Amino acid sequence: MKCKELKALAELLQKQCTALSNQRHSMAKSNTASVLVKEIIDNQLTDLKAEIKRIYQRMEELISEEDQQLITNLCSIPGIGKKTAMLLFICTNGFKDFENSKQLALIAICNKLLKQSFAIAQSGIPYDENFKSVKKH
Repeated sequence: MKCKELKALAELLQKQCTALSNQRHSMAKSNTASVLVKEIIDNQLTDLKAEIKRIYQRMEELISEEDQQLITNLCSIPGIGKKTAMLLFICTNGFKDFENSKQLALIAICNKLLKQSFAIAQSGIPYDENFKSVKKH
């Protein structure tokens, strides 16, 4: 449970980091911000990045205590690094919530389809009656 809380906090801090980066970029383009404002934003970004790093280090410690071998096995898969392995571990409760690989694959596919459906629904593009494709304007 601690890892899920830490993951949620890291995601929140990452969103704040993105917002500050966007604000800094916008100010740099318009040349309207004072030096003080830019310095404060830069300091905030530095602090947020340091906190995010600390959170991931703590998550790694907690997971290593629980099941280091699983993380090592996940990292042996091409394209999966420590961060992705940790997130997989957290999201799947150490793969304890699944009896076989088919269940995990089904959840991954459903999650992707739900995200795509939500994105289309948010865009305002109407579906056709068979949900096979979207209508073109």
